[in-house]
This record gives sequence, structure tokens and C-alpha cells, in this order.
Amino acid sequence: MNKSNRFSLLLVDDEPWALSGMEEIIPWEEYGFEIVGKCSTASEALRLLGEKKPQAVFTDIRLPDYSGLELIRRIRESMVRTEIVVVSAYSDFEVARQSLEYDVICYLLKPLEEEEVRRTARKIARKLEQEPQACPVIAEKEGKPLFSAEQLAFFEGAAEGGTCCAVLFPGEGPKGWAEKGTVVFEALIGGKHAFFLTDRPSAEAFPENLSWGMSRPHRNFSDPCAVYHEALLSFLMGIRFCTHPLISEVQLFLAEHISEPISVQRMAGEFYLSPLYLSNLFKKQTGETLIVSLNRTRIRYAKYLLLTTDAPLQEISQAVGFQDYSYFGRMFKKITKESPEHFRKSHEQHE
Repeated sequence: MNKSNRFSLLLVDDEPWALSGMEEIIPWEEYGFEIVGKCSTASEALRLLGEKKPQAVFTDIRLPDYSGLELIRRIRESMVRTEIVVVSAYSDFEVARQSLEYDVICYLLKPLEEEEVRRTARKIARKLEQEPQACPVIAEKEGKPLFSAEQLAFFEGAAEGGTCCAVLFPGEGPKGWAEKGTVVFEALIGGKHAFFLTDRPSAEAFPENLSWGMSRPHRNFSDPCAVYHEALLSFLMGIRFCTHPLISEVQLFLAEHISEPISVQRMAGEFYLSPLYLSNLFKKQTGETLIVSLNRTRIRYAKYLLLTTDAPLQEISQAVGFQDYSYFGRMFKKITKESPEHFRKSHEQHE
């Protein structure tokens, strides 16, 4: 590999013309990439993955031996650290959603657009340059334990009765944010830097312009997967869990049912409270009404989906709980000061 080409790239597509197109659409070396392999099947891709350890993979979603999603799942299970881009001729929101669960960095539609591929190459290069290297990499695998037995040992003996939590950052996080001796375990999980601490920090420890997620406080790490799940929801949806046990449970319920119709009456019924009592307590603890908080969470998650998928706006609207697209558009503009269309386009231009 040339000194200027810092990153290795694998291309996967069963159509020879599409494979050549991916190779020739941009001058990859200008973005620091060297193509170390090209193949037409998932089986061959896995073989090259083991041999070449590529730092980035562009793969078609439809392959002759098994699907691109299955290939992605096996890549994540292999523990090879790589950024994955899905290429598809179909605008399928469900496929895009499943891809995101495996931390795919981008979902591109065929025919590929040169400028879109350039933006994606820049995005991957920036991420690879900034990615921390000194901690284990853990792949999120549906239906399988997140942590190995050896990794779970790190959580044993964590302070019982403390304020244990997980914190996620897209990078290493700000310097000096965690008190010395409080980090029990850290790892790259799904491309995000996860810290598990015995002393939950204050939100004021993080700069305002920093993306982060933090779980609710827990007495211990008896279920670190659940703690991580809360931190991930916080990261994706911008939820800031309060320390009040009941209201933090309400916040978690809202996040886990984000695509469903939700009202104060429904939430009161779920938690066996009167609507008035729940409304007053929620506002006292969070500083905003339950419905305002719900709409803000829905729009925050919509922004994430707009930036990380090519899903149609109507599908994103439904995925975040707005069945009426026009209402979604009005609420999005009210909160962000721009339309969903403009938000997606303006961020694409800056990547």
C-alpha cells in the first residue's frame, strides 16, 4: 500500500459491470484508499476479509450465495474492524433499518452518484482517522450476548448501590470528563466508544456541541447489556434520562415505543397513575411536558435517520411515530427551523 493510501477497501457485487463501476467511479487513492480485493459472492468476501482485513467494505445487498445483510452480520461476528457501506438498487426502508442495527455507515442507491460516493469516502476516511484503537471491538449481534464471559468479568464487583451507568461517544469523548478510577470497562461497540462507570457523571461534564448518550443510573452492572441499550437510545434520540426512578422509566418507555401512538392518557395507564399527576411530575423532573419531550425525541431520531439512511421521508415519518406526514413536516420545522428535505440536503452538501 502506498504511504498516501492509508485505508484498505473491499468491493463486493455479483454484477461485473457494477463491480467495475464501483472501482472506477472515483479516484479512491485521492481519499487515502487502496482497493485490496474485489469479489462477486459473500463467501469470497469473507475469505478476503480474513486475509486482507479491509478497513472499509462496499457491498451489494443481493448476492448469489446469501444476502448482503447476512454477509454484514458475519463480518460483525468476525470481529474484523471495518466500515461497511450497503449498495442497493432498491429503496427498502426495512433493509436500511436492519443495516443500521449492524452499524452500517451508509446506505447508497444504484445507480451510484459520483458526488455521493465522494462524500461517503470522505466520511469513512474521517472516521477511520479519528477512531480510537486501544480498546476491544464488540459487534452487536441480534439474539446473541453482547459481551463474552471474559468481558463480563470486568463488571463483577462494581460498586453495589452506586450510580453505575454507560456513556457513549462517537469518538473518544472530551478529555477529563470521567473521574479517575470510575471506568470499569470500555470498548468500541457498533462503532461507538462505550464507557461503563461506577459513578454517573453530570450532563454538564459534556460540551453542548458534543454527541453523547448516557444510561439511567443503576445499582450495579448485573445486566450490562440493558445499561448499554439505554445509553444507545439516549445517543440516537437525544434523551437525557433524569435521576427520578419513575420518570426515567417513563422516558425509557417513550424511547422503546417511539413509532407508536402515545398520549398522556396511555402513559398514565401504563404506569397506573392519574394523567394529571404524571403530567405534573414529568414536567417537574424534566422541565418540559411529556408531549413536548416526546415530539423532541421523535424529531431527534428522525434527524438521525435522515442523516444515516436514504429512506423516503414518508417512511421516516412513520418510523418515528408520525402517521400524518404533513404534521411531521410542521413539527420538524418548528423544532429544527428547517424542513426535513432541506435538513437532509444541507447535511449531504457538507459531508
